[in-house]
Amino acid sequence: MGLKEEVSSKREITFRKKGTPVTLLIPEQIVHLRKLKPNKLSQELSFLLKKYQKCALEKKFLGRSFPAVSYQRKGLKLKKMNFRPNEKDWVTLGVLALGLGVSRCLLFTILAEWENTNEIPYYQTGGALTKITLLREISPPKNRFFSQLFPSPS
Repeated sequence: MGLKEEVSSKREITFRKKGTPVTLLIPEQIVHLRKLKPNKLSQELSFLLKKYQKCALEKKFLGRSFPAVSYQRKGLKLKKMNFRPNEKDWVTLGVLALGLGVSRCLLFTILAEWENTNEIPYYQTGGALTKITLLREISPPKNRFFSQLFPSPS
């Protein structure tokens, strides 16, 4: 009759400036409009996140069918671009994408489209967040799944 032992899979890292090589699939139209090059993609990702991450959080959910992850539409001509992002930016893109119900590739495309179309008014951009929390909870006995993404006080 012992106490139940808490099982934790907590992991922590210190971000490196340049991470491991990654790949984004980006619509050719965006590649041409933004003049994207693999050697400048890390800077582009950093710029888009700093400008639009706060706004993306306010969108709540960008996917099509919760809890499934939405990917880019079929039929798009996608360009495979390999690069070494700043680890902090890559993790931020991943957490935002997961919380918003989309893939990293789709979220990058959405941010680039916002920049191209000026869809987001200037006064709503900027203000990079100091801490983002992604809360996911599954309760198998109740057949329930909960997900919430929000800015947190540092």
